[in-house]
Amino acid sequence: MDLKKKIYKNLLFKTRKLINKYYQETLFTIINICGDILLFFFLLIIFFKNTYQFHLFLKNIKFKFFELTDDNKAFLLILFSDTFVGFHSSYGWEILLENLLKHFGLPQDRSFIFSFVATLPVLLDTLFKYWIFKHLNAISPSIVSTYHKMNE
Repeated sequence: MDLKKKIYKNLLFKTRKLINKYYQETLFTIINICGDILLFFFLLIIFFKNTYQFHLFLKNIKFKFFELTDDNKAFLLILFSDTFVGFHSSYGWEILLENLLKHFGLPQDRSFIFSFVATLPVLLDTLFKYWIFKHLNAISPSIVSTYHKMNE
């Protein structure tokens, strides 16, 4: 009888520990989601109240980018493209996606992460090259030629 009570108490203790662990994880997930919703809501309010300043900021960024030399522009384009769609970017996407799933309390399924990492950088690379050849070529063909020379 004494052994059964010890086993029962041990089992009850471990069960309570698991319940508390999953309760805390659920609570943190709900707090994270509510915090993200509030952040998104406040960012939307700031954006809509300050659209003139936001457009001014974007024009300033665009002006600063086109003020650079062609070599610097090509360097920034290669840095951006290699960071998000380059050879080593898959590890960064895996870490980012794992942390995002963990943040929202979702299971970190490896097959989902690998399929996401296998498709998203290819899509981003295609869109980036389309932007370079369609829009950037019309604005400054010398940037595109410098980009090709630096990328080789």
